[in-house]
Amino acid sequence: MDTSSEKTPYGLRYSISVPSASIAKLSPDGHMFAVASADKLVRIYDARHGRLVRALVGHTRGVSDLCWAPDSAHLASCADDMTIRLWRVEHGTCLKVLRGHTYHVTCLLFNPRGNLLISGSADEAIRIWDIARGKCLKTLSAHSEAISSIDMSWDGTIIASSSYDGMIRLFDADLGQCLKTLIYDRGDSSFPASYVRFSPNGRYVLASTFDGCVRLWDYTHNKVAKTYRGLRPLFEKYNCGTRFVTLLMRPMVVSGAEDGQIHLWDMQSKVIVGLLNTGSSPVLEVDVWDQGTVLISCSLKGDVHVWDLVEGTK
Repeated sequence: MDTSSEKTPYGLRYSISVPSASIAKLSPDGHMFAVASADKLVRIYDARHGRLVRALVGHTRGVSDLCWAPDSAHLASCADDMTIRLWRVEHGTCLKVLRGHTYHVTCLLFNPRGNLLISGSADEAIRIWDIARGKCLKTLSAHSEAISSIDMSWDGTIIASSSYDGMIRLFDADLGQCLKTLIYDRGDSSFPASYVRFSPNGRYVLASTFDGCVRLWDYTHNKVAKTYRGLRPLFEKYNCGTRFVTLLMRPMVVSGAEDGQIHLWDMQSKVIVGLLNTGSSPVLEVDVWDQGTVLISCSLKGDVHVWDLVEGTK
């Protein structure tokens, strides 16, 4: 396995340190990124240079997740204070506060049209919110333990969720009905599922579990199509984000890991084609822009790295 820096398809643009950071997300237009922090703040940065633009103040406990609206002008954040806040980024104003979850809100995302917000919580429920009215449209009794991650198919018809109960579930977004339950187990015991992500074509689900592996599920046929591993277990304690990079001739799967490295696999062959070293702190989140032209990572220590696809590998 060749993981030398000459073969790694990404080069570091810059790094910044953000106190107590846990999540970093790039805006859909690529101009900004937002960082969530345990210090209750959401910070907005200029993506080109890493300059702090403004801080969004309002949450009363640590911020656990962020999601940009498709227009890049609005941002949603959720926190341990059991609320979701909708922000107008340009002015730093809070437009709405959504309340309804009965425990920490752990994850959220906008639907492709940007008119609905989907949230998951440690109260084991998924809620679907009407943004314009600030009202909850549906509550899905999704899992038997805290929800760790949610995602939505590109056409907005299916919601996927992962949970520490070891299950990955797929729901009809309109009806709220559970369509599938995926579970990877050995010896009648399952591993907590920490992250879930739809493939760009919507036919597969990428899921991370606390046995330290990332698996690509063919959910139509209820089977694992690919398993991606590191030289050691990728994660056994922390949620570490995963993404697809589809800009290259050979698409890749990207994941953070607890050893401080970002792993990049050839999606088809499962071979590690690159390792990005961020230090020794677990990489809690990775996000990509423009199919992978830019990659951002955030570590437990609060280090945020912005990476560019190296010229000549596109």
